Amino acid sequence: MHFFRRIGLGVLLLTALGCNDKSESAATNLSEKESYNVAIAELSDAIGTVAAFRDYLKEPAQAPFAPQRRPDLLKSQFFAANTIRHAANYARQRGERSKSTVTKGLTDALAKLATACTEPGDASDVAKCEKQVAAFDQALQPIASKAKAAGADKPFPRVSQQYINATATKAAAAYRRAMGPGPKEQAYLDKRADTTASVDDLLAACDAAKAEVAASAQALDKSSEGIRELAVVHKYAVETQCNRFGGVIKAHQGLEACEKNKPASSECKSACGKVKRIIEQGLPAAAFSKVEADYKDTCHKN
Repeated sequence: MHFFRRIGLGVLLLTALGCNDKSESAATNLSEKESYNVAIAELSDAIGTVAAFRDYLKEPAQAPFAPQRRPDLLKSQFFAANTIRHAANYARQRGERSKSTVTKGLTDALAKLATACTEPGDASDVAKCEKQVAAFDQALQPIASKAKAAGADKPFPRVSQQYINATATKAAAAYRRAMGPGPKEQAYLDKRADTTASVDDLLAACDAAKAEVAASAQALDKSSEGIRELAVVHKYAVETQCNRFGGVIKAHQGLEACEKNKPASSECKSACGKVKRIIEQGLPAAAFSKVEADYKDTCHKN
């Protein structure tokens, strides 16, 4: 019945939505103001949830030395899209049985939103969902103006931050716990771009981040399947980032050995090739800037 049950975001949210279900007892013939008031009560949680997850559809800004491959981010975008789909379907179903002509009038727009955000398979599908969210918000604009003119008790909700209510905030809390970044992961991400950090500093920060995301995944073990999957995929993503540092260190050690022993040997050519690939992919942290300098000094003169 309730969209939060289908995406498993908790009994508290299900209860909160149930407490707001007043449409069944509303009068058949509502005044214009009453129709808007009923619609606001019926739709606030769903529209607030769309607003809460809208930003999670977007690609985050690419910071210097940010991880290049983040399969967990795409997974999280899929989750956000499906959460929006469930919210839209929930609201559409309420519209079909609502006594408010305002809620009923939004069923087509809600159906389009649900369809656009259903089970995305790639980034282009996420973009379609994001585009439809924007179109849905535009559809709400004239309704919000009319609700105000009719003297509605509250502003009609829009897909914006100010309409993320308590129910929507709870819906997003588990997502944020699963995907982070927590304080230690954020400190590690900051360390990647820190030009004063040593490699040892970076490794210590990454180890702390790994421990933090592992604890979060463990804490979410009893959550919904979607949240559990997000937490595990994010945990593996951070572990992979830390493991990559080990590969860079090993490749650099091979390069340093070349400077001392037989720089023209086949072993050194192999070492130069490994470091070249790392540089072409992008150094994973500022702490590895010496790798590129040593590559130029060692490999370009041979």
